[in-house]
Amino acid sequence: MLLLSVAVPTTTSEIDRFQSIFIPVWAGEEICWNGHQHKSDNGGSVLNQLLDHLDNLRSNTSMSYEHATGPRTRPAIHFITPNVTRVEGKRVRLVCKVGGQPPPKVAWFKDKRLINRNATKYAQVHLKKRSELIIFNTSTTDTGEYECRAKNRYNNSSVFNSTHVKITLPKSTIPAIYWRPCADSHRNDFCHNGGTCLEIDSIGELACSCADGFSGHRCENKHSNFPPASSNKQQDCTSQRYAGYYC
Repeated sequence: MLLLSVAVPTTTSEIDRFQSIFIPVWAGEEICWNGHQHKSDNGGSVLNQLLDHLDNLRSNTSMSYEHATGPRTRPAIHFITPNVTRVEGKRVRLVCKVGGQPPPKVAWFKDKRLINRNATKYAQVHLKKRSELIIFNTSTTDTGEYECRAKNRYNNSSVFNSTHVKITLPKSTIPAIYWRPCADSHRNDFCHNGGTCLEIDSIGELACSCADGFSGHRCENKHSNFPPASSNKQQDCTSQRYAGYYC
């Protein structure tokens, strides 16, 4: 006689294991179950009762799981941040919204390669229905395709969606130069040979707009192929950064 003295299985995996291990050895054995002694004859009524009982347990277990968590579904990606363009040095934040039951796990890839959790370069935030990838201090090497891949236990295959990030170099800018006439204390004595004194606002330096036939920081140089200046006529001058105007 075989005495049944085992814990009642409560999960689907426990039920399957219970049935695969114990049911085969009960065939043809005398079984004491639920306080009664029975004889099983290779598929008799007692064995059938056990099988029915296990099927009911399995059904109730599955129904209880689905009632608590909802029906199991494949993973899905509902949204990913559209293509991004940033200037070098700025931060980029990518968002991926996912669905599925049980909630899927998310991994990020750049150009088909898994992104490691490098705290100095990336930050990854994983929540139940969304995942975020933050790229710090971007450079042109961060340009590329970024993938969000989601996978759960319901389906072995993963789903993915991608976006593109483009990092550009900052535009070089030449500061504008604003000038005004010099103060009275320098207006008549700073520039020579009839030059006009100017003050550059951005750097606070003095410069000269020279008359025809003269050049130099203070119009001190005379061109030999020009006759002496007969008027105080101004001419166009070329700005030399931090060095004044040369005509």
